[in-house]
Amino acid sequence: FIGDGNNATIFNVVSATPIQSFLVGPSADNQYMWGSLFKGFRINCNGGAALCDGLKVQTGVTNSVITQTVFDDIMIWQCRTGFELSGVLYMDEWSNCKVVGCSYRGFVGTGTQTAVYNSLRNLEVTQTGSAAFSYYFVDSPFTGAFMSNVTCDGCCIFSIPYGHIDGLTVEGLSAATVPTTTLITINQLAEMSNTAIIAVPTAKCSTGILINAVNTFVHGVRVPGGTDCPNKLIDLAIGSGGVLSNVFNESSAGSKLETYVNAAALPNWKITASPTLTNYDAAPMVLQSLPVSGIGHTGSLVTLPGASGVADVLFFHKKNAANAYNWTRVATDYVEANWTPGFATWAAAPTLVSAAYTRIGRQITVSLVCQGGSCVAGSTITGLPLTSSATVCGTATAHDNGTSTIGFVGSVWLGGTAISSIPATNFGTDYWTMTATYFTDL
Repeated sequence: FIGDGNNATIFNVVSATPIQSFLVGPSADNQYMWGSLFKGFRINCNGGAALCDGLKVQTGVTNSVITQTVFDDIMIWQCRTGFELSGVLYMDEWSNCKVVGCSYRGFVGTGTQTAVYNSLRNLEVTQTGSAAFSYYFVDSPFTGAFMSNVTCDGCCIFSIPYGHIDGLTVEGLSAATVPTTTLITINQLAEMSNTAIIAVPTAKCSTGILINAVNTFVHGVRVPGGTDCPNKLIDLAIGSGGVLSNVFNESSAGSKLETYVNAAALPNWKITASPTLTNYDAAPMVLQSLPVSGIGHTGSLVTLPGASGVADVLFFHKKNAANAYNWTRVATDYVEANWTPGFATWAAAPTLVSAAYTRIGRQITVSLVCQGGSCVAGSTITGLPLTSSATVCGTATAHDNGTSTIGFVGSVWLGGTAISSIPATNFGTDYWTMTATYFTDL
């Protein structure tokens, strides 16, 4: 069927109860539709007392298919559901189609039969009603679909295995009430690129894009300046993973990703060229998930280059059998500071000149300079800045800086905060130095 254009060929549907305006497809099982063309017309679904549904494409249950069929230049006006795609659909195309005013769904995929390798391009859903979705592909087995140049003003869900979306724009939310606080949800997509979110207030949708997909590539998300923006521009579901790149938020709204994303979701992601999305983008942000063992844990080592350009290294591991997760810092903590030693067990406490320590990762090196003092065998120096490891001991060595050769060797025992096992020593009035090296647990 070919009309004279959607402003010239108009079907006005009049009904007191909701009905399906157009139903396209084989009328029974064991039939197929091949190479058909539907083009150039408009369906007004509000001619009567009830809003009606627009155009539904549907096959039979057994041995039926619609293939290489094109739906082009079709407008659905003031409907419940605009376009419904159901049944076995193979390499069909929807292009230059528009829904103006839907109270339930703009484009929706339904049914349980397989829809494979279909194309949807140059589509628009506008005046999306309260609690309605512009695009709703949730329950349908749409596989490998390609969508391009798709626009709307409502919430969307795309659960399309191996699917591709290129050029999705959501501008404004016309409805007073939205069906969900997440603007766009993607699940199982292979790729989504060149997405624009314009004038979407966080009061309606606090999350811009929720990614619940594995091995997916999300590239080129843009929020123009001077517009509203969801507070959580992109959220990552636990178990998701892939590459997230070139996210650019020109608006002043929105929180940094690391302030709201569950840490358990991060190890499977590589995030690059997105400084307005996250502070961990100086290098740019690289999440390297590497097997690690032999340091008291097994799991994944995740590197997050910090905003200062100095890398933080986080160790991520399973916490318990219930698959709860936590983050632990390793390897690159660097601290230079003072500490306060205690000489309560000494017969005569020395005069403290200075005491400092350096931390590099788990390794702690303390030093002090004193004058005089004497102690009996078994004395201690307390007050170490960090508790010693429960598995690795440390050692301490002291040297007299005077003319004598007086000194001692002590130990930092497991889980301790003191230098112990110091032998009987008398420094007189000489200056002396001591250093100790030990490890701390994370």
